[in-house]
Amino acid sequence: MPTRMFTPAELTGLDLPPASAQDIEYRDDLHLDEHVRVLKYTQLRRMVFTADDGLTYAVEYEAPIDMGNFQVGGGVVDGHGWHESVPGAQVEKRLIAVERWLPAPDDGPSSDDGVAPVREQLAELYMESGCCEDLAREFAAGLLARHARELAALLEERPPGAARDLNGYAHGLGQAAQ
Repeated sequence: MPTRMFTPAELTGLDLPPASAQDIEYRDDLHLDEHVRVLKYTQLRRMVFTADDGLTYAVEYEAPIDMGNFQVGGGVVDGHGWHESVPGAQVEKRLIAVERWLPAPDDGPSSDDGVAPVREQLAELYMESGCCEDLAREFAAGLLARHARELAALLEERPPGAARDLNGYAHGLGQAAQ
C-alpha cells in the first residue's frame, strides 16, 4: 500500500482535520471523517481526503472526546497527536460485501437460511443508488457474469469440470441480463 508522508503544516494548510465530521458535506476534497477508537482521554479519528497531487489518502488524528456536559480528559489535543511527519495511506473507494446479523423474521427462519441471493443483493444496491429496478437487475446479472468468467479462468486447473460448470453459469447469467 503506497504511503505518503505529510508534515503537520501541509495538512493544516489543506484545512485538515475538519472542525467537525459534518464538514465533509461542504467540501469536495474531504470524503470521510470517522471515529476509530477511544484512547485514554481522547479519541482516534480517521479522515480520507484528496491531496494536492490528486490522490486520495487516509490519515489518523487525535481529537477531544465529545461527551456533552460531562468533563472528560484535558480538552484540546496538542497538534492532533501528530509529530514531525504524518503517514498517509493511499486509499480508493471500493464496494465490499459485509456479513451482518439481522433480525429474524417473525414467521420463523427464512427459506434461504437468511442469505438473499447475491443477484438480489446487488440489484438492491443499484436501486439504493437511484437505479430503476429493471436496470438494477440487468446490471447485477452482468456484473455477476463478468466475475463468474474470471473465477472460471482461475479454476481452469482445478477439479475437472469446475471451470466448465462456472462458464456455463456465467453464460446463463449473461443471457439473462440481455
